[in-house]
Amino acid sequence: MDQKYLQAQLDHIFSLQDEEYRKRSLYLKQLANGTIQGPPVGYSFIDQTWQKDYTDDAIMAKIPEMTMHDFLYENNKNNLDDIALIFETKKITYRELFENIEKYANALVMNGYKDGDVIGLSLPLTPEAVYLFYAITKIGGIANLIDLRKDKEEIRHCIESTNTKCVFTLDMAKGLFTGLGDKNLDVISVSAVESLPKFIQFLYNFKKHIKKEKKPKEYRNLDNFLSKYDKSISIEVPKYRKNKPAFIVFTSGTTNKSKPVLLTADTANVRVHQYMNNGMLYNRQDIYLNVIPQFLAFGTIVGMHLPLCMGMKDVLISAFDMEKTVEYFKKYKPQHVSLTPAAYDEMYYTSGYEDLDLSNVKTWGCGGDGMSASQENISNQKSEEQGSTQKLSNGYGASEMGAPFATQKEGTTVPGSVGDPLPGNNVIIYDHYTHEILPYNHIGEVCMVVDGAMVEYIEREFETKATKTVFPNGKVGINLKDAGYVDENGTLFIKGRYGDEIIDKTNNSVVWPVDIENIIMGTGLVRTCAAISNGNDTDFSMFVTLIDNSNQQKFEEEIKKELMLSVYNQLSYNIVFLEKMLLNPNGKIDRKGLKDAYVINENKNMYR
Repeated sequence: MDQKYLQAQLDHIFSLQDEEYRKRSLYLKQLANGTIQGPPVGYSFIDQTWQKDYTDDAIMAKIPEMTMHDFLYENNKNNLDDIALIFETKKITYRELFENIEKYANALVMNGYKDGDVIGLSLPLTPEAVYLFYAITKIGGIANLIDLRKDKEEIRHCIESTNTKCVFTLDMAKGLFTGLGDKNLDVISVSAVESLPKFIQFLYNFKKHIKKEKKPKEYRNLDNFLSKYDKSISIEVPKYRKNKPAFIVFTSGTTNKSKPVLLTADTANVRVHQYMNNGMLYNRQDIYLNVIPQFLAFGTIVGMHLPLCMGMKDVLISAFDMEKTVEYFKKYKPQHVSLTPAAYDEMYYTSGYEDLDLSNVKTWGCGGDGMSASQENISNQKSEEQGSTQKLSNGYGASEMGAPFATQKEGTTVPGSVGDPLPGNNVIIYDHYTHEILPYNHIGEVCMVVDGAMVEYIEREFETKATKTVFPNGKVGINLKDAGYVDENGTLFIKGRYGDEIIDKTNNSVVWPVDIENIIMGTGLVRTCAAISNGNDTDFSMFVTLIDNSNQQKFEEEIKKELMLSVYNQLSYNIVFLEKMLLNPNGKIDRKGLKDAYVINENKNMYR
């Protein structure tokens, strides 16, 4: 089809204002499900055939225009005595949640912080982390979410690139922040057991040999911060403003140095609003097992804001720990959980998993990294063995839009896909080299079109412009050089990232790692794997962790047979057996780390 025509269609569609755009989507749904007759054009951004999988109400639902705090409150104001948070032995109601948010917001103002100030949060998942996040955004501040597992130089980057004025961090990690940023950087230490009974706090402090100082020189503790709280003073909070910055997350840095991503209240509210309208099976007071760290956009939005806005009980796990996760599955019997593919792989082989009853799980959310169809089938089999009737809901998104863009859902799951774009989203597939718009079933560069995308990469104007396209109607296209395609049913498939391709030198063709990984996982002998291009005489390396390490020779024989029977029979490869897959702090397979850590010994054609 003529590219000028397609560009004209694109310009028209993304100039439509909200009401017109949604009405057009409703019309496209009727075309897709056959209610009215008309041929499809054959391009995803025009046809939007995924609309058939959503209700009319979901398509026409208006995006909330309010602060994160107000969206949370409006959804829970009539159920304040329901349980909001569960942390170890502590249960916290929505009433207590809002009271604490108000208290912390008041204390922030009384401590001199105001609208526009950047305030760091470098904490594990605890109630205090939740109170502080909503309190910071309520007063108009910007919460800078920092992974406390970073080293001091990385933390310096997180502080100084964002002009952070204050940091709340774990008592044992406070030393990482001293001497950073402005000389007046306010470092406030928070105990990991702040919300728990006094005798537990005493045991914790004794065990960790922490001595609370009344007059510390370089930092304050939470009691000192809260001592400024004055309940007699009613603080003024800024009103909602569209696209007002609310929080900062850092990209995983898988391709280069991590970038600070500036997100808004709309980012969080839009994503939650979409999940409320995508057919997700949830009820108020369902239990959500929150394992994803708060410093990830996915953790903040899907792990915290989503279940709380839906009125669920959000069970906080303060460490990304599969043994703890299995223990909490047994203890709380959650209806919902979200993990990375690698985390699921680890959980299935964690002691105690085989004893779980998973019959009441409604949502197995999965994202953050690629997943092959074989891996997805294994996951479904593993959960089914424990009584689950629900399939994995694999998804796709990015920090630049607060995480989820598309997801599988009950009744529309296609193995190997990432499902449908969420309500209101759109997707354009471009040729990576010519930038021409591609039709269905053609692999190209994926442009995710959303409401509520990032404001910018802070102080990275060139990279922001390369990633973000603002359309006339306010929607934003995010392009991260991911490769994928949309089929005629509107289902999105992600193949990988441009630059990670494996080159078949014999046939001079591109092979995507996920297709090799699909074969590897299909042997039934593997827990996790990664296929990585070598860029040398050997086409690729497969990094493998086996279910049983004694099966190395069996795997070598099996994979040789399977590859010979496939279209990839001309590829040459090395096998590297690992005791444990190398993951980055975000729970993704660290492909760059694997490349850096294993170097080919050309004499032996092995890795060292």
